[in-house]
Amino acid sequence: MACGHQIPSQLSTTLRSLPCPSSKASPYSQRSPVHGSSPFAYVAIAKNAYGLVESLASGDTLIGWWNIQRMWLLKRITSYLYGMIDAILMVMGFSKTAFTITAKVADADASKRYEQEIMEFGSSSSSPMFVVIATTALINLLSLTAGLQRLIADWDFGDQFLIQVLLCGVVVALNLPIYEALFLRKDNGRMAPAVAYLSLGFTAVAYLLPIV
Repeated sequence: MACGHQIPSQLSTTLRSLPCPSSKASPYSQRSPVHGSSPFAYVAIAKNAYGLVESLASGDTLIGWWNIQRMWLLKRITSYLYGMIDAILMVMGFSKTAFTITAKVADADASKRYEQEIMEFGSSSSSPMFVVIATTALINLLSLTAGLQRLIADWDFGDQFLIQVLLCGVVVALNLPIYEALFLRKDNGRMAPAVAYLSLGFTAVAYLLPIV
């Protein structure tokens, strides 16, 4: 179950973003992106529009609904990744992975951030989960920036990479709190500096490696 969710999610949010700035080959169809993606765009728009209306009718806020979309993405690239790794280790005969229970006591500032619907990460935590989240966010931000630069310089670039640039844009929009937690926030709910350094390093390595 975890593998079924993790593999396509990781491909869509990370690996398919990498060729955008540096490759001349798109992982998507060479046909017109408008005709090839219209059915999928319709399904995505209809599904999210219905979910938004249902969420607002249930008393949620627009920010709350948008945070749900963020958590959907973060869950797919972290918990499903760990679940897939755990399943592979079990099949190979290794012992089951363990995790440490962390304290759940929240101070007044954390409670205030919760009421304001601000995501909490914990400045003292350098969990590998946060490194995966931050690296994915930075890869897509870099891909979007490079893709937009190439699109401005060469409009024909959009015929081949339009879907890829749009995908990066959606992922970047969902990850705006991640960028704030990495570089802008100063409170105790921000991401640890170690997470920022590691994610920047992994992002640099991803783009320095030759991409076929």
